[in-house]
Order: sequence, then structure tokens, then C-alpha cells
Amino acid sequence: MVRRPAYTAPGDSVYMSGNGTTTSFSIGGFNTSNQNNFQIIIDRNNIALNSVQPLISFYNGQTQLDPVSAPVNVTITEYGAIGQFIAGNFSGVLTNQTLPVTNYNVTCSFRVRRSF
Repeated sequence: MVRRPAYTAPGDSVYMSGNGTTTSFSIGGFNTSNQNNFQIIIDRNNIALNSVQPLISFYNGQTQLDPVSAPVNVTITEYGAIGQFIAGNFSGVLTNQTLPVTNYNVTCSFRVRRSF
């Protein structure tokens, strides 16, 4: 069975962070019912509607997963003004670099209010 946690505001905490001047930003969340959390770090250079941005890292609970053998790209499907929404999705193989090294097939979609 594949575990597919969902995070929905306002009951759960869903956020976009970064100060708007760095080359990346993060989208994260905390599920209040099962205490799961996640964080996605995405390159933001030249970001726009329908752009494809490199995924830098995906953190799920206690495990950091990184794209290793091939880039994983995030497709930006919505890119509103500040206060509106940013949405996107990605799918790919991510690797846990701690021993034992493990590969995971990850599919993710997100939609969160832009904070910068």
C-alpha cells in the first residue's frame, strides 16, 4: 500500500517560504491529524506560468530525498500575483542518501498562496 498524505489549510499548515531574493523557495506543510510534515525546495530562477523548475530537494518527515541520477522537474501550472496561488507538480525518482541508500518513486502536486 502506498502512503499518500494530504495537507489542506486551514486545519493543516501549508506555506510558501523564502525571502524572495534567493534563488530557491520552499513549500511545506504539517498535517495536524497524523503529525506528518513535508518540505519541497524548488529553484526559482526564471519562474513563470508553465515554466519547468528543477527540484532541489524533497523532505518527508525524517527523510530528505534528493534527485540524484536524473533531474526531477517541477512544472508550474499556476503562478498568480503575490497573495494569489502558485501550483505545480512533479514526478520522479528521489534517493535517500543515508545508508542504506534507497530510491523512491515520488509524485507530488501542490497549490499554495504566494508570499513573495
